[in-house]
Amino acid sequence: MGIRPISLISAAAALSAVLIPGAFAQKTVTATSGSASMSFSANMSNFLTPLGLSVGTVNPTSFSHNNTATLTLATGVVDLDSGAVNLVYNGGFTIEGAGSTTIRFQNLTIDSTGKTPVMTAIVVVNNQVWGRYMLFDLTPPASMSLPFSTHGVNWTLNGVQLALDPSASALLNSIYGVSQFSPGVNLATMNLSTKVSGDDWSY
Repeated sequence: MGIRPISLISAAAALSAVLIPGAFAQKTVTATSGSASMSFSANMSNFLTPLGLSVGTVNPTSFSHNNTATLTLATGVVDLDSGAVNLVYNGGFTIEGAGSTTIRFQNLTIDSTGKTPVMTAIVVVNNQVWGRYMLFDLTPPASMSLPFSTHGVNWTLNGVQLALDPSASALLNSIYGVSQFSPGVNLATMNLSTKVSGDDWSY
């Protein structure tokens, strides 16, 4: 199927952060704690139910009765001026079913430092690590504006749409031998609640 894992940070992206003029004037803060809630849409059930599959969680992620998974932030950075973020979360979620292949998506990372904002994940299939894959393409809410504002040490962003990335679509169709996991379909809405350090740019 030509499915290949991606590396988390390319050399070009790393160099660009250093070489872009005025980069040191940006207000980039460290994300110290927080959470991301992912409310799965009916489209997720439409994909999984006919295959006898369902969504589970990877500790310490919690899952509520309204199909919302809550992820715990591990670390990250937020550029308040440009909107570039890289946020890494503990835990994750699974796709599983009796007698079926179990897929874990963990070490979920939100990355908007490239051309388009995405969520990537380490994919573990039946307890074997396959690598890091593009999982969702992210669309920020229409109300989002720059620079980002904080309330004290709190930064929030609500209403981010998560659409299935073509790489994840190909991966799921290949593993389960189907063609129903269509790319571009909205599978969840995400709200971010993050505490940031307030003086990272003062030195």
